[in-house]
Amino acid sequence: MIIMYHILIIFFVICLLMSLNVKEPFSAYKKKFLIFSSIGDNSKHPMWIKDSNKMLFDVALYYYGDRPEFPYPKDNILISKKHKGLKFPNFREFYINHKSIVDSYEYVWIVDDDIEINTRDINMMFVT
Repeated sequence: MIIMYHILIIFFVICLLMSLNVKEPFSAYKKKFLIFSSIGDNSKHPMWIKDSNKMLFDVALYYYGDRPEFPYPKDNILISKKHKGLKFPNFREFYINHKSIVDSYEYVWIVDDDIEINTRDINMMFVT
């Protein structure tokens, strides 16, 4: 009975991680900074992550648009999830479910998806 219970817990965790599109275990990430945004169909986030090899930050995105699945490439995105809602309620949901992940970062920037800023300028913002 105990073994079956442990198997169910492991299965649940795997399913949860798969639904969040987590690329690697969070402990594998050594970056100090996190960007969180709720994004729509005209998001400017691709310019944030264009120079991925220079990123000093991780990115978590909740997609609120009307397409059935997350419509953007998931390269260089730590977490991508389809979830209706505004930026701060979505961040609250993310934080409640992943408090230890969020708490592992020195700084978290909760940003609108229409902000036009490049990787270099985001890095500068975090380190200065």
